Amino acid sequence: MGAGQVHMDVDAVRRHMEQVADVGREVAATWAARGQELRSLEAGIGSGPIGAAIRAAYLPPAQAVADAVAKIPGLYTAMARAGRSSADDYERADRAGAGALAGAAGGPASGPIDPSRL
Repeated sequence: MGAGQVHMDVDAVRRHMEQVADVGREVAATWAARGQELRSLEAGIGSGPIGAAIRAAYLPPAQAVADAVAKIPGLYTAMARAGRSSADDYERADRAGAGALAGAAGGPASGPIDPSRL
């Protein structure tokens, strides 16, 4: 295709967007398990002066990581939704364009038009 031309393999986009969504689900499931493991280990830090110092140094960054990781599944879900939406938009535009061209030629649209045949 030349400059300024676009063709989207909507089936491939949809497959890839499902893979993106799968990554988000995998991150969520993995973090749920690993986060629980980490929280259970935190109980072993202790409550004495050394434990208090460790907690003061460890807990704020640990919470920051937990907060950041908690956002990842939603970001992947949003990316997958946007990708699927772009494929849907492309298909609608392709059908509309095919219909407009077929109408201009005096006949019914017979489906997507292959841009390489124009």
